[in-house]
Amino acid sequence: MAINKGQNTKHSILDSARKIFNEKGLNITLEKIATEMGLTKSRITNHFATKDSLFLAILRAYEEELAHVTAEVKMADAIEFSDFARGISAVMDVQYEYRCGIAYVAMVTQSQHELHRHISENYKKNVRNIFNRAKRMVDEGALKPDILIPSGFNTFVFQFTNILTTWVINLELYDSEQGYTKMKPVYIDAALSCFKPYLTKKGEKQLAAIDFRKVSKSSFRLE
Repeated sequence: MAINKGQNTKHSILDSARKIFNEKGLNITLEKIATEMGLTKSRITNHFATKDSLFLAILRAYEEELAHVTAEVKMADAIEFSDFARGISAVMDVQYEYRCGIAYVAMVTQSQHELHRHISENYKKNVRNIFNRAKRMVDEGALKPDILIPSGFNTFVFQFTNILTTWVINLELYDSEQGYTKMKPVYIDAALSCFKPYLTKKGEKQLAAIDFRKVSKSSFRLE
Protein backbone atom coordinates (compact mmCIF):
# COMPACT_ATOMS: atom_id res chain seq x y z
CA MET A 1 0.00 0.00 0.00
CA ALA A 2 1.36 3.41 -0.96
CA ILE A 3 2.31 5.79 1.84
CA ASN A 4 1.47 9.41 1.13
CA LYS A 5 3.55 12.46 1.99
CA GLY A 6 1.50 13.22 5.10
CA GLN A 7 2.07 9.74 6.50
CA ASN A 8 5.81 10.01 5.82
CA THR A 9 5.92 13.37 7.62
CA LYS A 10 3.98 11.97 10.57
CA HIS A 11 6.30 8.97 10.84
CA SER A 12 9.38 11.20 10.58
CA ILE A 13 8.11 13.51 13.34
CA LEU A 14 7.28 10.53 15.55
CA ASP A 15 10.68 8.92 15.10
CA SER A 16 12.58 12.18 15.63
CA ALA A 17 10.51 13.09 18.70
CA ARG A 18 11.21 9.70 20.26
CA LYS A 19 14.95 10.18 19.85
CA ILE A 20 14.80 13.74 21.20
CA PHE A 21 12.80 12.66 24.26
CA ASN A 22 15.29 9.83 24.84
CA GLU A 23 18.20 12.26 24.76
CA LYS A 24 16.73 15.44 26.25
CA GLY A 25 14.20 14.05 28.73
CA LEU A 26 10.43 14.22 29.07
CA ASN A 27 10.15 17.86 30.11
CA ILE A 28 11.12 19.24 26.71
CA THR A 29 8.21 21.16 25.17
CA LEU A 30 6.65 20.76 21.75
CA GLU A 31 8.10 24.17 20.86
CA LYS A 32 11.62 23.00 21.67
CA ILE A 33 11.08 19.71 19.88
CA ALA A 34 10.00 21.64 16.79
CA THR A 35 13.16 23.77 17.04
CA GLU A 36 15.32 20.63 17.35
CA MET A 37 13.70 19.29 14.18
CA GLY A 38 13.93 22.59 12.32
CA LEU A 39 10.13 22.77 12.05
CA THR A 40 7.39 25.08 13.26
CA LYS A 41 5.29 23.88 16.17
CA SER A 42 2.24 23.84 13.91
CA ARG A 43 3.90 21.19 11.70
CA ILE A 44 3.92 18.92 14.74
CA THR A 45 0.48 19.82 16.08
CA ASN A 46 -1.05 19.19 12.65
CA HIS A 47 -0.33 15.51 13.36
CA PHE A 48 -0.11 15.43 17.18
CA ALA A 49 -2.26 18.06 18.84
CA THR A 50 -0.82 17.58 22.32
CA LYS A 51 2.14 16.02 24.07
CA ASP A 52 -0.14 13.22 25.27
CA SER A 53 -1.22 12.41 21.72
CA LEU A 54 2.43 12.34 20.65
CA PHE A 55 3.31 9.92 23.44
CA LEU A 56 0.27 7.76 22.71
CA ALA A 57 1.58 7.42 19.15
CA ILE A 58 5.06 6.58 20.50
CA LEU A 59 3.54 3.86 22.71
CA ARG A 60 1.59 2.40 19.80
CA ALA A 61 4.74 2.37 17.66
CA TYR A 62 6.57 0.69 20.56
CA GLU A 63 3.92 -2.03 20.81
CA GLU A 64 4.05 -2.66 17.05
CA GLU A 65 7.84 -2.91 17.14
CA LEU A 66 7.70 -5.16 20.19
CA ALA A 67 5.23 -7.49 18.46
CA HIS A 68 7.52 -7.65 15.41
CA VAL A 69 10.64 -8.41 17.46
CA THR A 70 8.99 -11.00 19.70
CA ALA A 71 7.75 -12.77 16.57
CA GLU A 72 11.26 -12.65 15.06
CA VAL A 73 12.83 -14.26 18.14
CA LYS A 74 9.86 -16.65 18.56
CA MET A 75 9.22 -15.38 22.07
CA ALA A 76 5.87 -17.16 22.29
CA ASP A 77 7.64 -20.52 21.90
CA ALA A 78 10.34 -19.76 24.50
CA ILE A 79 9.57 -22.14 27.37
CA GLU A 80 13.15 -23.10 28.27
CA PHE A 81 14.66 -20.44 30.52
CA SER A 82 17.64 -19.96 28.18
CA ASP A 83 15.33 -19.17 25.25
CA PHE A 84 13.18 -16.97 27.49
CA ALA A 85 16.29 -15.02 28.58
CA ARG A 86 17.25 -14.38 24.94
CA GLY A 87 13.72 -13.21 24.26
CA ILE A 88 13.87 -10.80 27.20
CA SER A 89 17.18 -9.50 25.84
CA ALA A 90 15.49 -8.66 22.53
CA VAL A 91 12.52 -7.08 24.31
CA MET A 92 14.85 -4.90 26.37
CA ASP A 93 16.54 -3.60 23.22
CA VAL A 94 13.18 -2.39 21.94
CA GLN A 95 12.38 -0.92 25.35
CA TYR A 96 15.69 0.94 25.31
CA GLU A 97 14.84 2.48 21.95
CA TYR A 98 11.44 3.55 23.32
CA ARG A 99 12.56 4.31 26.86
CA CYS A 100 11.02 7.78 26.78
CA GLY A 101 7.56 6.24 26.29
CA ILE A 102 8.02 3.80 29.15
CA ALA A 103 9.20 6.63 31.42
CA TYR A 104 6.19 8.71 30.39
CA VAL A 105 3.83 5.87 31.31
CA ALA A 106 5.11 6.06 34.89
CA MET A 107 3.84 9.66 35.08
CA VAL A 108 0.36 9.08 33.60
CA THR A 109 -2.63 9.77 35.86
CA GLN A 110 -6.28 8.75 35.54
CA SER A 111 -7.11 12.26 34.35
CA GLN A 112 -5.21 11.50 31.13
CA HIS A 113 -8.12 9.34 30.03
CA GLU A 114 -7.04 8.02 26.64
CA LEU A 115 -3.49 7.26 27.72
CA HIS A 116 -4.63 5.67 30.98
CA ARG A 117 -7.19 3.48 29.20
CA HIS A 118 -4.63 2.37 26.60
CA ILE A 119 -2.04 1.50 29.24
CA SER A 120 -4.58 -0.36 31.39
CA GLU A 121 -5.85 -2.47 28.48
CA ASN A 122 -2.33 -3.31 27.34
CA TYR A 123 -1.32 -4.30 30.88
CA LYS A 124 -4.27 -6.69 31.20
CA LYS A 125 -3.28 -8.33 27.91
CA ASN A 126 0.33 -8.71 29.08
CA VAL A 127 -0.79 -10.28 32.37
CA ARG A 128 -2.83 -12.87 30.47
CA ASN A 129 0.20 -13.68 28.30
CA ILE A 130 2.42 -14.04 31.38
CA PHE A 131 -0.12 -16.36 33.03
CA ASN A 132 -0.32 -18.53 29.90
CA ARG A 133 3.47 -18.74 29.73
CA ALA A 134 3.69 -19.69 33.41
CA LYS A 135 1.08 -22.40 32.88
CA ARG A 136 3.05 -23.86 29.97
CA MET A 137 6.22 -23.83 32.09
CA VAL A 138 4.31 -25.65 34.84
CA ASP A 139 3.16 -28.22 32.27
CA GLU A 140 6.78 -28.60 31.10
CA GLY A 141 7.90 -29.28 34.68
CA ALA A 142 10.07 -26.16 35.10
CA LEU A 143 7.75 -24.35 37.54
CA LYS A 144 5.69 -25.49 40.52
CA PRO A 145 1.89 -25.16 40.21
CA ASP A 146 1.94 -22.73 43.17
CA ILE A 147 2.77 -19.89 40.75
CA LEU A 148 -0.72 -20.22 39.25
CA ILE A 149 -2.50 -19.72 42.59
CA PRO A 150 -3.92 -16.16 42.50
CA SER A 151 -2.09 -14.92 45.62
CA GLY A 152 1.24 -16.24 44.36
CA PHE A 153 0.70 -15.17 40.77
CA ASN A 154 -0.35 -11.65 41.72
CA THR A 155 2.86 -11.20 43.72
CA PHE A 156 4.97 -12.71 40.97
CA VAL A 157 3.43 -10.68 38.14
CA PHE A 158 3.82 -7.45 40.14
CA GLN A 159 7.54 -8.10 40.61
CA PHE A 160 8.17 -9.36 37.09
CA THR A 161 6.32 -6.60 35.22
CA ASN A 162 7.81 -3.89 37.40
CA ILE A 163 11.37 -5.06 36.77
CA LEU A 164 10.72 -5.39 33.04
CA THR A 165 9.42 -1.82 32.79
CA THR A 166 11.01 0.29 35.51
CA TRP A 167 14.55 -0.82 34.68
CA VAL A 168 14.65 2.01 32.11
CA ILE A 169 13.97 4.50 34.90
CA ASN A 170 16.49 2.81 37.17
CA LEU A 171 19.08 3.06 34.40
CA GLU A 172 18.52 6.80 34.09
CA LEU A 173 18.44 7.52 37.83
CA TYR A 174 21.01 5.16 39.31
CA ASP A 175 22.98 3.34 36.63
CA SER A 176 23.60 5.99 33.96
CA GLU A 177 27.36 5.93 34.54
CA GLN A 178 27.41 2.15 34.16
CA GLY A 179 25.38 2.31 30.94
CA TYR A 180 22.85 0.04 29.30
CA THR A 181 25.27 -2.54 27.93
CA LYS A 182 26.90 -3.18 31.31
CA MET A 183 23.66 -3.23 33.29
CA LYS A 184 21.58 -5.25 30.83
CA PRO A 185 22.67 -8.71 32.12
CA VAL A 186 21.89 -7.57 35.67
CA TYR A 187 18.37 -6.55 34.66
CA ILE A 188 17.72 -9.82 32.79
CA ASP A 189 18.95 -11.79 35.82
CA ALA A 190 16.72 -9.72 38.12
CA ALA A 191 13.64 -10.34 35.95
CA LEU A 192 14.16 -14.11 35.85
CA SER A 193 14.93 -14.19 39.57
CA CYS A 194 11.22 -13.53 40.13
CA PHE A 195 10.66 -17.18 39.16
CA LYS A 196 13.00 -18.56 41.85
CA PRO A 197 10.38 -19.27 44.54
CA TYR A 198 8.48 -21.43 42.05
CA LEU A 199 11.30 -23.35 40.36
CA THR A 200 11.35 -27.14 40.25
CA LYS A 201 14.67 -28.97 40.13
CA LYS A 202 14.40 -28.86 36.34
CA GLY A 203 13.77 -25.14 36.40
CA GLU A 204 16.67 -24.55 38.83
CA LYS A 205 19.00 -26.41 36.49
CA GLN A 206 17.84 -24.40 33.46
CA LEU A 207 18.19 -21.05 35.22
CA ALA A 208 21.59 -21.87 36.74
CA ALA A 209 22.96 -22.72 33.28
CA ILE A 210 22.32 -19.24 31.83
CA ASP A 211 25.30 -16.98 31.15
CA PHE A 212 23.57 -13.61 31.46
CA ARG A 213 26.45 -11.65 29.96
CA LYS A 214 26.45 -13.86 26.89
CA VAL A 215 22.66 -13.74 26.61
CA SER A 216 22.66 -9.94 26.86
CA LYS A 217 24.96 -9.74 23.83
CA SER A 218 22.49 -11.67 21.67
CA SER A 219 20.78 -8.38 21.00
CA PHE A 220 18.22 -7.96 18.25
CA ARG A 221 19.62 -4.49 17.61
CA LEU A 222 20.52 -1.26 19.37
CA GLU A 223 19.62 2.33 18.54
